[in-house]
Amino acid sequence: MKNKKIIYAIIGIAILISMVVIIAIISNKPMPIDHTPKESTSILEELKKKYPDKKYLKLTGGEILNENKAERHIRGGMATKLKYSHEKVGWK
Repeated sequence: MKNKKIIYAIIGIAILISMVVIIAIISNKPMPIDHTPKESTSILEELKKKYPDKKYLKLTGGEILNENKAERHIRGGMATKLKYSHEKVGWK
């Protein structure tokens, strides 16, 4: 009697596992892969697509971006100067 219960339990678990596997295989349909090349867009265009209700007046001509690109080497030099200004200069 005890052996029959164990056998029925094993068969029930095997049926349950097989049903789960079959459902997983049936529901796992391959997704179509799109290999078409995407157009390169600027940051401004991406922002306009994502938030069309906002106006990006500072970025319309790219003045702010170009200004930051032109000044970043100066800011980097100033940061390096500040970093090493705390060291002692008199060692030989």
